[in-house]
Amino acid sequence: GCIWGVVNYFDPFSLVDGTAAVRSVPKDFYMTDALTDRALASIEEFNREPQQPFFLYLAYTAPHWPLHARPEETARYKDTYLAGWDAIREARYKRQIELGLFAPRTAALSPRPGREKGWEEHPGREWEAAVMAAHAAMVDRMDRQIGRLVAKLRELGQLDKTLVCFLSDNGASPEAYQNSGFDRPSHTRDGRRMCYPKELREQKIPPGPETTFGYIGPEWARVDEPWKRLVSGPLQQSPTADVKTALDKFVTEVNQMIKERPA
Repeated sequence: GCIWGVVNYFDPFSLVDGTAAVRSVPKDFYMTDALTDRALASIEEFNREPQQPFFLYLAYTAPHWPLHARPEETARYKDTYLAGWDAIREARYKRQIELGLFAPRTAALSPRPGREKGWEEHPGREWEAAVMAAHAAMVDRMDRQIGRLVAKLRELGQLDKTLVCFLSDNGASPEAYQNSGFDRPSHTRDGRRMCYPKELREQKIPPGPETTFGYIGPEWARVDEPWKRLVSGPLQQSPTADVKTALDKFVTEVNQMIKERPA
């Protein structure tokens, strides 16, 4: 796995095998696939004692930025997002309501913040559609790898007695850093320069390849979670904040009850 969460999917710099650093990877390496391969090997090992329960925690880094995806998978979504973030967001919200996931009165479609441009006002629509195509390709790849895990459990006769839980840490991220720094590299491990969104947009280079460092940005983040007023980022804007607020309220109420109880 990776010690650092934000990594190059094709050659992650903080990759370790147990406690040993992995200093080189195969030419066709892709992080999501590699994590799945190790998980499959673990399931095979657990199955040597098929009557014994096992716990497997598989922490994919996908689809967290950087947007790194194989070109053949990005190509599947080349035209999918040309309709733009406004139309797709509304369509997704409508579909979620039809499925009964949310009630309109308690989870209304939130308005777009005034600082964000509408799709038709945006000058780089084709490039923005390519951004989301890379993001979708990353999710697609992860979905297929989860399918491999399910198939292995079925093959070993373990699927019907296995509880599979899928969790996401904090929802879609609006971040879109324009330069390297902190957890964002300036070069690949073999010395090639990384291009960030401003340069990618100006030169019309779609994100996805190893030498690009792209993000979906705030507009597409709202498409991923159309019913939410805010998106992930600072603590007060993430689902984590909802939990923290609830816990703070609970602690405050308990402390008040302690103060008010009879002596």
